[in-house]
Amino acid sequence: MKDDTIGLSRRKILGGLGAVGLASAGAGLGTTAYFNDAETFENNTLTAGALDLKVDWEEHYSFPQYYGFSNPTDGLTVRRSMPEEDDTTPYTPLPDPANPLVWVATADLDAYMDNTAIESYPDTNGDGSQDPFDATTNDVAVGDVCTDGADLSADLDPTAAGALRTDNADTYSDGSALPLVNLQDVKPGDFGELTLSFHLCDNPGYVWFQGQPTTAAEGGHTEPEASDADESGAADESYDVAAGDTVSDILGSDVELLSEIQTVLWYDDGDNVLGSGGETSSGKVDIAFLHDRSGSMGNEATFLENNIGDVATQLDTSNLDAAFGLIAYEDNGDGDSTPTIVTTDITTDSSQLDFNFSIEGGTENASEAIEFALDNLTWRQGAKKILVVITDEDDDGSAAERTSALNRIDNENACLLAVSPNTTGADELKTMSEQVQCGDWINITDGLSTQILNDLVGFITTVGGEEVIFRGSLLDTLTSLSSGNGIPLDGDESTPFDEINDPETSSARECYQPLTTNYIGFAWWLPPSVDNEVQSDSIGFDLGFYTEQCRHNDGDGPEQTA
Repeated sequence: MKDDTIGLSRRKILGGLGAVGLASAGAGLGTTAYFNDAETFENNTLTAGALDLKVDWEEHYSFPQYYGFSNPTDGLTVRRSMPEEDDTTPYTPLPDPANPLVWVATADLDAYMDNTAIESYPDTNGDGSQDPFDATTNDVAVGDVCTDGADLSADLDPTAAGALRTDNADTYSDGSALPLVNLQDVKPGDFGELTLSFHLCDNPGYVWFQGQPTTAAEGGHTEPEASDADESGAADESYDVAAGDTVSDILGSDVELLSEIQTVLWYDDGDNVLGSGGETSSGKVDIAFLHDRSGSMGNEATFLENNIGDVATQLDTSNLDAAFGLIAYEDNGDGDSTPTIVTTDITTDSSQLDFNFSIEGGTENASEAIEFALDNLTWRQGAKKILVVITDEDDDGSAAERTSALNRIDNENACLLAVSPNTTGADELKTMSEQVQCGDWINITDGLSTQILNDLVGFITTVGGEEVIFRGSLLDTLTSLSSGNGIPLDGDESTPFDEINDPETSSARECYQPLTTNYIGFAWWLPPSVDNEVQSDSIGFDLGFYTEQCRHNDGDGPEQTA
């Protein structure tokens, strides 16, 4: 066995968004003794030995007319506003059930996805939709994925002999192949989705999802942009990693498009749609907020009271029948005869939640609160029970109480979402959320925030469905993807591994097995509320995968140089 190195970069570049082309990745890599593979859309050479990574993809855009396609909504039921209460048509919200821009009649979803497909690999007839491997389609034979899966950058050119990438205005122009996400005229209300599929051939491996910004520019100021109160960047502000600027320069820039574009990243099942509430009955969820009422939690109660209406609205737009309850809890060790109380029973009217509970001192028994909620709230028939524990402390219940509470959650097919500090130990809410069949955790850090509530909505809308890895602005996403080794992916989604907050060497993280198909969904959108401050802005960025052999490896990734 010899040491394998990756020539230019370990990043496998899969797309650039904005009015710019693709630039080279800005991070290098030192030599590693592990087998690894590097795919790139820029003339890099595979040096993976017996660990081979293959990729394929399908991309969708809500305005394919830009590339000469027909209106994707023709003949279909597609709404730009939330369906009325008396509309009994089943709808699928896109691109993110927690932040929908359109509602597509579920019966029309397949046709809408076909109509918005602008490119894919393999695509044997140039219609933008992906064709299967190991099959003959349109009289074109495509081998198995380890034979004909994309090795980049050679397979990026749709005009090359035997090419399997879609050949159209989105993929090739002026004699050059274009990156996957190559949108030149993004408008508020636009959205797109890219499902990336990766396959390990030969051996198991750890996989990371990586990315970084490559270019950012204001592109001058139009008159409306210059007069917009939210415009802050200089008209000539421009950065290019290939020209010597750094990733930090771009992430710290005033190019508003970087912050205004919103994204969601998830483990997809291959249908290019973020699944919503797959385990709920008729989309019905009962959400019980279990709020720590110790002395340090007064600000959190006020924040939740002021923002619970927004949470309810987001769930409503996701076609979820949501109801809410509120329980305030503390420990029973301070002499208070009613340490845990129902302040509001289950109600579909979030404005009825009563936050006028007293803020007390003492410790916090979350385990008691969990069982109290399951015993005392009037849960609706057929609704999924979701317990949201909000605290800045650990659980002061006994080990026996914790075991009993966690068993109750599993036995009643409920879910536990812990909004708590990033600390470990058997008595920590984060640990408790990892020990139930349906659980997740959100880091409370400096109190509640809009981002925490967005993450909360994301969990609720995907209970039992596809796992969301990250939600946030493009700036937030690229910050995560470019930090360290990127986002470590988990080869077994049923484990409690948290891709953002857990160490990549966590024992809960599993390797990917060879000859399996794995999908990562990446959706982006520019909210309709964005104004003129983004006019003429452009952003370029890279996305990609990196893999290392699993054997003799703890998953800590490669050493890399700045």
